[in-house]
Amino acid sequence: MTSELLVGNGSPVQIEFWRTGTPEVTMELSLPTVLRGNNFQPAAPAEVIGAVQDAYDHVNRLAPWLCPIEELTVARIDLARDFSQVADAPGHLARLAERPGKRMRTVAYYSNTGVGVETVIRYTDRHVGRLYDRAAMYAAGVSTAQGQRTADDLRDLARAERGVVRFELQLRSKAAEGHGIKTLHDVCVAPLPDIAHNYFQDRCRFDAVVAGGEWKIKEAVAQARRHGIKITAPLGQLMLDALNEPPECSAGTLKKYRALANKLGVAPVDLLNTEPRPPMRLDFNHGLLVPGAAEAA
Repeated sequence: MTSELLVGNGSPVQIEFWRTGTPEVTMELSLPTVLRGNNFQPAAPAEVIGAVQDAYDHVNRLAPWLCPIEELTVARIDLARDFSQVADAPGHLARLAERPGKRMRTVAYYSNTGVGVETVIRYTDRHVGRLYDRAAMYAAGVSTAQGQRTADDLRDLARAERGVVRFELQLRSKAAEGHGIKTLHDVCVAPLPDIAHNYFQDRCRFDAVVAGGEWKIKEAVAQARRHGIKITAPLGQLMLDALNEPPECSAGTLKKYRALANKLGVAPVDLLNTEPRPPMRLDFNHGLLVPGAAEAA
């Protein structure tokens, strides 16, 4: 038997009684919304218990809990980090979308204007990393605005969030358990910023230095020459790849050329998009877009 209801703050709660007689309650809460009525500012770990308390008390009046609030099991946890002063957010996200994550699939959603990318998503079955332009998100809702938020409200929010890019990490239960997070108490004591940073950098690779193709090609040539590596043929192969043309070399040589290009941090798309944009990267610790140093892919 299943019963669904909304607790006082509007959060959905599902109560299930299994044939074994064991009851189970599932709650999905946006903690920033519970605390402040919006999700502009992510909730801090110290705020977690207090934010869940209202829903816990509400359910307790209908179906008494068999465990204290600290022992509630975490089915999913979402972590967030904002970056401000991101000039040309759609362009930066578009260039990041061209770079692969580590053992993660990538999906990119273009902005309504058709210029640049609004959202980049890297995902597996256990975790999802999402990087998106906050202003573009609100602007996209203007044409379909209804209910409490009017078109003017969304325009105001888009102006207020201009230059803000948010990283959201969604950890499902198995991924969370891998970091020692199984209960609500674990959420309060786990090193959440470090966990988010690890996925941002090592799995999603959203901290990658990206730039216009001109800078990347020149940097690749400079690196190759410093190490005495001939790069003419690998660049020619990249151009064939960019044009989706078949290679003119053996399979072994083709693998060698592509591995060298990857090591030098240059991709086929760079030869078609040679705009002279300087190298930039998202700095997780400071929450800013900063000049990026040269790095190999």
